[in-house]
Amino acid sequence: MQHVPSMSPGFRLPRIRWRAWLQTRPTQALRARERLLDAMREVGVLLIAFAPLDAVLVESPRRRNGLLIFLALGLFVFLVAIIVEWRSASDH
Repeated sequence: MQHVPSMSPGFRLPRIRWRAWLQTRPTQALRARERLLDAMREVGVLLIAFAPLDAVLVESPRRRNGLLIFLALGLFVFLVAIIVEWRSASDH
């Protein structure tokens, strides 16, 4: 068994003050939020689109379970992104 060296007791990761960062850089925060929502929508669409393909290619008796999991996960991610975007648009 190898010994894994631990971090020194005085070492601390820098803490990012998110609220202060968001308040001082509103355009960057808005752009990051838009990119995150775009990525979530894309992931949701890809999961929904490729779930049937995965179910066809996987040779397993539990194919249907995998298909339902992929479809549900894709739909969930997509809907969360749409709801967050809708709520942010109605706030402005």
